[in-house]
Amino acid sequence: MVNTKRVGFCFCVLGISLSVWSMDTTRIKEIRDQYAQSSTPLDSAAVQVIDDFWRKSVDAMMLTEDTDEMVALRLDLKKFSGDNHLSLYASAYLKAGRKHLGVATDTVGKWEENARKVRVERNLMVLVAELESVELADLALAKLSDKDPMVRYWAVRSLTSPEIVSQLKEDVTRDEKLTSQIISALEEYLKTSPDTLTLPFVAEFAAGINTAVSRKLLWTLADRRIDAYMKWTVTDESVDAGILKSIGELAPVVSDPLEKQELLSRFGRLYACVIGRYMQGEKLLPQAAKDRLVTVIAEVEDKIISKQVAGWAMKFRTDLSKNIPLDKDYELLFGSEGRVGELAGRLDFNYGKDGSGKALVSPIPLPPPPKPSNATDASAAAAKP
Repeated sequence: MVNTKRVGFCFCVLGISLSVWSMDTTRIKEIRDQYAQSSTPLDSAAVQVIDDFWRKSVDAMMLTEDTDEMVALRLDLKKFSGDNHLSLYASAYLKAGRKHLGVATDTVGKWEENARKVRVERNLMVLVAELESVELADLALAKLSDKDPMVRYWAVRSLTSPEIVSQLKEDVTRDEKLTSQIISALEEYLKTSPDTLTLPFVAEFAAGINTAVSRKLLWTLADRRIDAYMKWTVTDESVDAGILKSIGELAPVVSDPLEKQELLSRFGRLYACVIGRYMQGEKLLPQAAKDRLVTVIAEVEDKIISKQVAGWAMKFRTDLSKNIPLDKDYELLFGSEGRVGELAGRLDFNYGKDGSGKALVSPIPLPPPPKPSNATDASAAAAKP
């Protein structure tokens, strides 16, 4: 479920400002134009211009009471970062940025709670995310447990973007120690944070890094969602499209047979949970929740199932469009007790083991929704948009 207040915060923080307020950018523009595409080391005067620009801009962000001005300053800091993170200019720019952002973050963290503190902290973390540099990763790592969900959101974005994955893997900037730190921090984040909007980004990051440790991060993420579905406490069903696509695209190409089994098993179980929730909740869930489930079912069928299961031919989408129950499609894809379905049969995996250690050829069905308690339908409350 997309929380409208949180989305409102996103638009507030990310909105493109038409404000006239900004720092004088004449000198920093000259330095960027001179050095951004050059292999010549920056002289001390150029380094000083960069440092002054960062110091004055960040100070102004901390002092202003106007949100538009704050955003304008942030956008300028991003604008002059350079296009090539390997350039000498970008290195100097980010070094100065790391210093001033670190000081600002520490300073603002000691302020008394008020609206300006909230705005500054959010904009600082959005800036860290927009700069997309592993050099700033420690600033984001420290904010994964922040009490503000928007700060946590942008901290996750700062650590999981495709550009960060690329930097962590490319020869010049590869950092296995930092990669391990990020994965460990995200594991803890998944255990302790109730956030859901960030989950597709974590999944995409884990699949992009594609190591034994990061693949286990995908398992942890999938298990969290499966558990929520099985307990009928799941929210924000739309995020599962991204999670399922990350797992579904990665699993078939994993070489280790045990890891492939773990990933495919979780893919099948989670997708079965999504479809099972739709089938059982058709008369129970709010329309918004049903719409989210339909989107996930159709998107994953299009991007994964139709490509991995030969001859599937978009059965779910066809029946959904005709308002035909999905029971037969579900059984065909996932199987039933004692009968292997198309998904497990084509991709050669099972759904785990039962209590006696026997391999499950079909996923454990989603249990019926809980009965209303104290005049409140728990399942409907959990799914309320």
